[in-house]
Amino acid sequence: MATNKELEAELAQARRDIDALASLAAERTGARVNGIAHGIEAAIGDLSAEARQAFDSARSEGARARQKVEEEVRSHPFATAGIAFGLGALLMLLLSRR
Repeated sequence: MATNKELEAELAQARRDIDALASLAAERTGARVNGIAHGIEAAIGDLSAEARQAFDSARSEGARARQKVEEEVRSHPFATAGIAFGLGALLMLLLSRR
């Protein structure tokens, strides 16, 4: 049978082993979490860049469309006025039916 000193020594060794295993697990988990965090940050950066590019593209398309409409209005002012009058009359009819 083991003595108290031997049991205490084995218990101390078991505690050191548990501490070492806990440290190793923490290191590996920390490395994985850091890797995952860096991956998420990179994905967000990619999405942010794509969103910025889509926004810039939509803004330039909107500016081109506005310019084209302005050119059409300037080149056909009477047709534009007729269309505006017709749309206003249609809107008035739709709203007056309520």
